[in-house]
Amino acid sequence: MALAGVSNGSWGGVRAVEALVPAVRETGLVALSWDVYFPRIQDIFDEEGSIKSEHQELYEKNLGKLYRELIWMARLLKKGRQELENS
Repeated sequence: MALAGVSNGSWGGVRAVEALVPAVRETGLVALSWDVYFPRIQDIFDEEGSIKSEHQELYEKNLGKLYRELIWMARLLKKGRQELENS
């Protein structure tokens, strides 16, 4: 499970995400080690909800890392489950 934090302050929801991780794990889900945070959300997005150009490169990079890890983890877990079924 990938998590993202959002806030209008400087921490971007870090505390909220960190508080969710134990609950996520308790339900049997796997929380990724890479999270994405959106601090000062009002400065990152424009009125239409698009990322402003001065922030686009950073967030494309961070979201790319997050997606790659999510896909890697999904493939790893799928392979592990298949191996358990076949044993």
